[in-house]
Amino acid sequence: MGKTGKGKVHGITVKRSFQVPLALLFEVITKPEHMQHWKGPRGFVMTIVSEDVRPGGKVHYSQSSPEGQIMWSLLEYVEIVPNEKFVYTNAFSDEEGNTLRAPFSQMWPLRILNTLTFREDGDMTELTMHGKAFEATKAEIQFFESFKENVKVGFSGTFELLDEYLAKLQE
Repeated sequence: MGKTGKGKVHGITVKRSFQVPLALLFEVITKPEHMQHWKGPRGFVMTIVSEDVRPGGKVHYSQSSPEGQIMWSLLEYVEIVPNEKFVYTNAFSDEEGNTLRAPFSQMWPLRILNTLTFREDGDMTELTMHGKAFEATKAEIQFFESFKENVKVGFSGTFELLDEYLAKLQE
């Protein structure tokens, strides 16, 4: 976890428990063929353009809004410890996979580092996600920090979609 002045930890931490086996949750979160069913805002359609699931590998994808707007993104795998930990960066990109600034602000960090840890507890699996600005300027970190609550709300919606998808898989 990164620190800002006076030892303050920066970033966003979100925890959520899912009533599924740990191995299933880990697979659904790390594999692109599952991601396209739950990752992103409700109503958006995710299209995987390329995927290379290994540390150093990337997933290049687009998300189309119901109104037809297309947003491109790039996810890069940093570390994969099966059923324990998944670390990746994500960034906005163009259609060719080149990293771009966020469409909503030039102050948003180019990349966000996400660390997900998994813990099984009976028939529940707890997911802890910590996201932080990666290789960012002080101003970008401050801007990211100012969006904490918005990001938490966004992940709440994404985790609802994940929960719904997991339920379908277990039917």
